[in-house]
Amino acid sequence: LAAGLGPRRVVVSLGADGAVFVEDGRAWAAPGLPVAVASPVGAGDAMVAALAMAAEGGRPLVEAAALAMAAGAAAAATEGTGPPAPESVAELARRVELRPLV
Repeated sequence: LAAGLGPRRVVVSLGADGAVFVEDGRAWAAPGLPVAVASPVGAGDAMVAALAMAAEGGRPLVEAAALAMAAGAAAAATEGTGPPAPESVAELARRVELRPLV
C-alpha cells in the first residue's frame, strides 16, 4: 500500500562539509566547495532554491546536485543576503565532485 508514497529525492545538507543526495535507492556524496566565505546567511536557501529549480526543469539528480552545491557555495561567498552571480554558480558547478555511495 505504501509503495510509491514518500519523497522521490532526499537531500541532506552537511553545511560546509557538503551534502548527500539520494534518489531511487542510489546515493551520492558531494564534498563542500572551498570558497572564501563572506556570509553563510542564505547559503542553504540558495541550495534549496537551486534544487527546486532543477527539479521543476526535469534535470537529473546529478545535474541538480551540482547546481545546488554551486548555488550554496556561491551564496556563502557573496557579501550580504543577495543572490549569487549566475556566472559564479556556473563556474562552481563545474567543480562539483559527486561520489557514488550506493
